[in-house]
Amino acid sequence: MSVNEVAIRAGLCELGLKDKDVAVHSSLKSFGDVTGGAYTVIRALLDVCGTVLMPTFCEIGRTNPPLEDRPLQNGWDYQGYRIDTTDTSPFDPDTFDETSELNVGEMGRIPAEFLKADGTVRSKHPSVSWAANGPLAEWYVSGHGADDPNLPLKRLQQAQGHVLLLGVGLEACTAIHLAEEIAGRRAFIRWIRYADGTIRRVREYGCSYGFPKLEPFVGALASRVSIGKCRAVAHSVKRLVDAVVRAIAAQPELTLCGRKGICRCQDSVKGGPIDEAQSTSACTAS
Repeated sequence: MSVNEVAIRAGLCELGLKDKDVAVHSSLKSFGDVTGGAYTVIRALLDVCGTVLMPTFCEIGRTNPPLEDRPLQNGWDYQGYRIDTTDTSPFDPDTFDETSELNVGEMGRIPAEFLKADGTVRSKHPSVSWAANGPLAEWYVSGHGADDPNLPLKRLQQAQGHVLLLGVGLEACTAIHLAEEIAGRRAFIRWIRYADGTIRRVREYGCSYGFPKLEPFVGALASRVSIGKCRAVAHSVKRLVDAVVRAIAAQPELTLCGRKGICRCQDSVKGGPIDEAQSTSACTAS
């Protein structure tokens, strides 16, 4: 049976999200067949909720670390890993907007269509931008600079907002990165080539594949409902973040993903990059 907008709106209301600001992580295919596709989900969210936020991460301008700027404990194999930048376009903050590149494979179809919706605005963070639509949209995305990846989530916590997981698990929940920051873990340093010819640092958090192991600490705090085949889960940002901070303090290794080789989660557990100011934040490109 196809899921329609009425059913999605009813599910959102059952989760207690009426007029609530919400950060949405989603899988369209988790619903099964949706009449009208991603736009139906977006219309339901905008009709029921207050301001809706979605991550709209991208790879524009991503480049390799300069030789003179290689912080320790930064989740990067400086000797064995290089990005192929052959077809990478530089990042231009003056032209970056809702029409700019999106990593659809990572973000999904709903955020891709959300960017096209009337009233959607997008923050200017070079790699972990957020899009917002609703009464406080401009407030959520304004001033989201390269050195503060979690800013929209901090504002959502301040506004007593919620996180909504539509058919995805805690591995998709970026609010846990906010908990990592509050717990004292430093954001990783990556590098972006800008349109003016400079390479600049950008801050972002890392591996989230270990986050499902936090479920025993946060599961009881969630509201849950089924919408078609989709398992929808809603959390208060503040309650979720507070619980994760306590869990990380007690068992830092909980967030390890267990994969072999160098992974950002390993250095995150140690506290993140050790920045000895080996260079300035902008280096002239060669």
